[in-house]
Amino acid sequence: MKNEKIIEELSKKFNNLIIYCQNLDQRLNKIESKRIVFKPPTIDELSDYMKMVADSIGIIEYNHKEEASNMFDYYEGINWESKRSKIKKWKPVARNWVKRYKQFRKDTPSGSPKLGFKNQANLEAMGG
Repeated sequence: MKNEKIIEELSKKFNNLIIYCQNLDQRLNKIESKRIVFKPPTIDELSDYMKMVADSIGIIEYNHKEEASNMFDYYEGINWESKRSKIKKWKPVARNWVKRYKQFRKDTPSGSPKLGFKNQANLEAMGG
């Protein structure tokens, strides 16, 4: 009789444990489904978005297809990471890329090439 009571109590505890584990699995699935999973954009998605941003801020003569290709290649090369962490949203990164276009374009407003070298001699020394 005593053994039957022990078995019955253990059976109840075991059933409660199974229910608890099922609830835990459901809660974990909900958490995982809310987690942001980054999906890199295609070059076409980047190009369309960059064109829209450039038009909205008034950049004239913006080659959105070339810039989208450049941005895609750059971030693919660094595994879509920014500084110390993975990129979670690509649109803010693309907006900044477009906004900084004037800063990094080849010709400055004065018309002189922006080469990143102090003078032409340094460029030629590097084989350019």
